[in-house]
Amino acid sequence: MWCAVHGPPRRGIMNTTRLNEIIDLTTKACPVINDAVAIAQFQWLRTTTSGQPPLDSILWVDCYLHKLAVDVALSRAHRDEVVSILQEWPSTADGHKITPLSGLPTYVDMTHVLDKHHAFGLLALGQALGFWEVNTPLTYGFASGSPNAANAARTGGYLRVSRWSPTL
Repeated sequence: MWCAVHGPPRRGIMNTTRLNEIIDLTTKACPVINDAVAIAQFQWLRTTTSGQPPLDSILWVDCYLHKLAVDVALSRAHRDEVVSILQEWPSTADGHKITPLSGLPTYVDMTHVLDKHHAFGLLALGQALGFWEVNTPLTYGFASGSPNAANAARTGGYLRVSRWSPTL
């Protein structure tokens, strides 16, 4: 899809700059500390996004180390563009072989394509758009708050997407 601001798409090159812009616009992250922090983060989100989304337009996505608030309505407005960008998902980045989206990439795979902040944002954005569910260490049976679960999340192998389904 051609865009007046960003120009025509370049086949074979993923537009990470535009993807990062969409992630920044539609998602806000906070460390998982407690509910009070989550509530404060939600209040900040409502005052910084365009149009102050209604409460039912916010989806909280648990990425174990962070909870992310996603403005679902705003995300849906960018859905086609996100699909178009993700269709250019690279097979290699920074000398690393990258798991394709259809191969259930991990958070670590995503950090080879995007920075850590935007990798978390992409996990949440993709879940909000129905592309996948985010699997965390809890999905694989680790006890919540255990050192093993935290390590599994940090190393990324247990923080991954469940499927890639970009159907429009």
